[in-house]
Amino acid sequence: MSQVPTLAAGAGGANSISSSTNNTNINNSNSLYKEKNLKPVGVIILIRHASKKIPRRIVWQRTFWLWFHKIFGNRFFPEKNEKAFRYHAGTLDVPLSKKGKEELPILQEEIKKVFSRIKEKLQSFSPSSVRILSSPLRRALVTAEAVGEAVGGGARIEKRDPLIERSWGKGNDQTVEKVCREYGEGLSNYYHSSFSKELPPGGGIPGAESLYELKERLEKNFLPELLGQFRQDGQVNFVVCHSGVIKALLRALVERGLLQRIEISDRTFNREELLKESVSNLRIPNAKPIVLLVYRENNSLTLRQLESN
Repeated sequence: MSQVPTLAAGAGGANSISSSTNNTNINNSNSLYKEKNLKPVGVIILIRHASKKIPRRIVWQRTFWLWFHKIFGNRFFPEKNEKAFRYHAGTLDVPLSKKGKEELPILQEEIKKVFSRIKEKLQSFSPSSVRILSSPLRRALVTAEAVGEAVGGGARIEKRDPLIERSWGKGNDQTVEKVCREYGEGLSNYYHSSFSKELPPGGGIPGAESLYELKERLEKNFLPELLGQFRQDGQVNFVVCHSGVIKALLRALVERGLLQRIEISDRTFNREELLKESVSNLRIPNAKPIVLLVYRENNSLTLRQLESN
């Protein structure tokens, strides 16, 4: 991709924000920012909701199998790992689990520390410039409310339908194991990690939205609004949503040439890795902020992750 579409102000306004994969516009090395004395004009903070509640039937299945194999080993049935009991809630409006509620105070403390660092770095800052954009699902909204409490200053929470988790169709409300059993492990892996437009042979899971389709949804209905905010300085945008949505947002930002690398769960992904057709090892943790500083130079945007302390 040699050129990224221009984002015009309003309906074709004169002030535009563009980005290009040209190396003169995109360089995420620390030395370049220090040399040019650039300060970020805004921040995007991506947060996956805190841990969701798992249906009791799945909890009992997992408990049974763990004890069964602890006692009998593999003599009767092959061992099942924790991944087999991973749960696809999809668009179902499930609440946070007990673990998820316990994650919120930890997230709030982290947000306070991050927010303090952000205010020092920004070219300008006003509490009224803070927005919390959230998926309308309960698990995201409760997490967004915790973020708002941590930020203070009357930060407003705004629901955004495009941030809703993708549907797994017939795979909603099912475990990974059941989806693999009914549709095949290859198809399950495709929906978990592939950004290919083409479905595997045999078709997809009925009613399910692929990562490619999710990315297209966000590029059409959310990214223009998000990136358009940075025509003004000091904009702080929290985006509280879901694992698949964050994966798709990161992919879209990389494809647009805005982001060159990201570190998640102590693993660094460069542009080449993030643009692979399948990104199977990109795991988005619950209730952990991913902080992206937004720089603007010559009317072009560049994003760089805030370094760890």
